[in-house]
Amino acid sequence: MPRELLLNVTPIRYECESIEVELFPYESHEQLKVLREKHGDTHVFRRNDKHIQCVARSVDALFLGGEKSVIELAKNLKLVASLTQDAMLSWLAKKGLLSEKFDPLIVVGKDNFLESHSELSGFLSIRNRVSISVRQFQFDRKKPFVGISWDTSTERSIDADCAQLHDAGIDLLGLYVQTTTPGRDPRLQPVLRVVGRIATIEDGVARLDDVRDDGIVEYALSELHLEPRFDGFDRCFDSLLGKRALRAREALESKLTEERKGRARLQMVDSILGWIRKQKLEFAPSADFEIGDLLSEGESKQFPGVLQLQGPTYVFDPSGNRTNQTALAGLSKHGPYSRQVFTPSAPKVCVVCEKSRRGQVEVFLNKFLNGVQIPGKMSPYENGFARTYHLHSVDVTFFEANGPSAEAFYAAASEAMVAATDSRWDLALIQTTESTHALAPQQNPYLVAKALFLTNSITSQAFEIETTTMAPYNLAYTLSNMALACYAKLNGTPWRITSNQGIAHEIIVGMGSASIGDGRFGTRERVVGITSVFLSDGEYVLSNLSRAVPLEEYGDTLIKSLRETFARVREDLNWRERDAVRIIVHAFKPMRDVQVEAIKTAISELGNFDVEYAFLHVKEFHPYLLLDLKSEGKFGKGEWVPPRGVAFQLTPYQYVLTVTGVRELKRQGDGMPRPLLLELHSSSTFRDMLYLSRQALWFASHSWRSFQAAHMPVTVLYSDQVAKLLGKLDKLGRRWNPDVMLGRIGTTRWFL
Repeated sequence: MPRELLLNVTPIRYECESIEVELFPYESHEQLKVLREKHGDTHVFRRNDKHIQCVARSVDALFLGGEKSVIELAKNLKLVASLTQDAMLSWLAKKGLLSEKFDPLIVVGKDNFLESHSELSGFLSIRNRVSISVRQFQFDRKKPFVGISWDTSTERSIDADCAQLHDAGIDLLGLYVQTTTPGRDPRLQPVLRVVGRIATIEDGVARLDDVRDDGIVEYALSELHLEPRFDGFDRCFDSLLGKRALRAREALESKLTEERKGRARLQMVDSILGWIRKQKLEFAPSADFEIGDLLSEGESKQFPGVLQLQGPTYVFDPSGNRTNQTALAGLSKHGPYSRQVFTPSAPKVCVVCEKSRRGQVEVFLNKFLNGVQIPGKMSPYENGFARTYHLHSVDVTFFEANGPSAEAFYAAASEAMVAATDSRWDLALIQTTESTHALAPQQNPYLVAKALFLTNSITSQAFEIETTTMAPYNLAYTLSNMALACYAKLNGTPWRITSNQGIAHEIIVGMGSASIGDGRFGTRERVVGITSVFLSDGEYVLSNLSRAVPLEEYGDTLIKSLRETFARVREDLNWRERDAVRIIVHAFKPMRDVQVEAIKTAISELGNFDVEYAFLHVKEFHPYLLLDLKSEGKFGKGEWVPPRGVAFQLTPYQYVLTVTGVRELKRQGDGMPRPLLLELHSSSTFRDMLYLSRQALWFASHSWRSFQAAHMPVTVLYSDQVAKLLGKLDKLGRRWNPDVMLGRIGTTRWFL
């Protein structure tokens, strides 16, 4: 299919070849901080290895006493990028646009999407914002250059202070609040700092709980602003608009959906570029620069070389003879990979549901077990759970909750545990409602029941009662995904993927962490290390959780956890002395030094193996956007969205990879999906970024939560899901003990 890719990066052009700088020997970060505090209004400072480079912003700036040096800009592109970023910040400030931070620069427009609602004036706003990042780029086999990435989004703001909101009758209890203080750089907006959560209000004074460690618990309401998260913003929106809120929200969402699309975002970027190009810009005295055009495939010589990577082939038997290019079709034709050895062949399943919903749930589960027939159409789930996954039978027992409360569901789950004294349940199905998502964990019936089942080493699967009323075709897809997750939670293997492994042993390790504590500033703040291990063919080998420990003990605990993980993998996979071993680590958060050192320490203790390793940070949020101006989309969604599997080099250690194409978009409101940015850590010894990018794409096609292709590799997705669930479960108080996960249940796919 024809394509016309556009990258949201504009190269900068300049004729200046060299500039004069001052050099100071680098001693410490504190030294650099002091220099910026004293002279940041007249000079730009940047660390370059063993030196601090200092560049005056004007010809009459004072000499600070460093070693004078003339440097070639072509050999110092990172300095050019820093100077350009600083110049853009200064220019925007002169125009009255203060940035939220230095990198990326973020400035907010003046037009308010809520201006048609006079009741919201002075209280709430939603405005377009522009994000600007300056970076050095080096596309494959091309000269490095400095460019600016441009992106747009919308920003929700709560403009009134808490005293004004309180006077307007808005309930502020339970919401987090922040204070503002002037920043050190006058070109930046005031610094926002979340200080705690409002517990009580009396005589214009808010008393906070879950406060920062500075211990301040009382503030005048006029000193506070609500943190503009969705919970606070929506509460203000609903309170101020009353009965009109629902219709206003629908109209607003329709308008914002258009703003998220590629066409609207590109139009805004073009408008901003047209405005800025009329101005004179310089990154140093007498060093003017211009902003070029957005990089377009076919029109720009600087555009990167693009590869179209193919997804994996799915394998449905150990011999590798039964394969398919799609997971759903292959499973329907061949059955699951582990069908010959899977046990239990007749799983015992308990169902926890509201007594008043029993009839609806029975009809729903009948379709789950036996399939959905659609007259005149081929159903994606016509065989049901047992036949699809080659089970002998499924034994289902109901336990009814006397209402939708957490207490009622806990009582029903407890009854199920008493009834299973002779033989353990293999799986629990828990009926929920859509409204439970908004409940606090302790009031959430699904979470309290799930915690009880996990404590007794039983995995569980939730389903919403609203799902039972879906149209047959949509219901069939939902049940198909639910059955997939249930089979995996029973420790079945639905499929594996083809492997191009060329060495003796290769494992892919997904790493993450979960912060456990009371609220956001709780004194019990602890960290859990999360590790999942896969083989290159997608086999899920094991998972491991460390104990929840204070941050200062995290490094030692992580080393111990990884040591146990690697030792078990080495034994289970029968690694032999001097075998070649490759360990690839995927992380969904930036890898801290403590994590990298823990992994390297655990690897060094493996034994006499020829080991190479790669530490890959899989970034979901970054400045880069890729558009395909030839893509027309489908069913009103996906206009200008490039296909899944487009990959190219950004720098020698960074690759861009699209994992969400038109087919993977679920809703029109999804807008323009962002590609993944794969960033290789400098400590890595295996550095084939194309190999790592292809592998990341394959693992993004390998989720057992859904047949829909995932937006992240499962190595990262699973760790992220574990982290989210552990954080919620920890808020259940006495009904949850995180040490439960150190047992057998923690090694299962309980989180799917």
